Amino acid sequence: MRKPRSDFNAVWLAQTVSTIGDNVSMVVVPFVLVEHFHAGKIGLSVVSAMQWLPFALLAIPIGSLVQRSDKRRLMIISDAARFGTFALLALLLGTDRLNIWLIGAMIFVVGSFTVAHEVSSNTLVPDLVPRDELHRANALLQSTGTFARLVGPPLAGFIMAFSVTTGFIVDAVSYLISGVCIASLKRGRGIPGPAEPAETLHWADGIR
Repeated sequence: MRKPRSDFNAVWLAQTVSTIGDNVSMVVVPFVLVEHFHAGKIGLSVVSAMQWLPFALLAIPIGSLVQRSDKRRLMIISDAARFGTFALLALLLGTDRLNIWLIGAMIFVVGSFTVAHEVSSNTLVPDLVPRDELHRANALLQSTGTFARLVGPPLAGFIMAFSVTTGFIVDAVSYLISGVCIASLKRGRGIPGPAEPAETLHWADGIR
């Protein structure tokens, strides 16, 4: 029988690998926009906004959805969607069928599923570790997240020295690995029961 800690380790590895992928894409996407499409400041700003807009628009409603959903399944769906999106980006770039507006739309999709994945991960961790170890677990996730953000950009530079398309492929593979890790969880399955009326919070209440 697997030890409970192994489920947290799977989430930790998934978050580390996917965060590296996130930060690789933060270098690859602007490079593609400038080198392949000669995007100016407006084009770069629009695509950058598409990456972060989901966090501003969707964090609250997705948070409400997560509380009513199977977190493990939602994370797997999010990883599958991000894998598919970056694999498609690599294919379109390799076949010269990509354009700046399509990149913006697909980055928005990736950002939306990233919100779902991160919110699900943050709410799943307390279910995987004892209460007295929760602070240490969160500290580990934060420190490795910082490490991943430092590793991502230089890794992207190394990858693009060989092929820009490979950068998108590496992003896709990082989400595939993350999805496999989350699929291995033995806990975190199932949909939580309905909350007590006093505890139920509609997502719109957060912006009133």
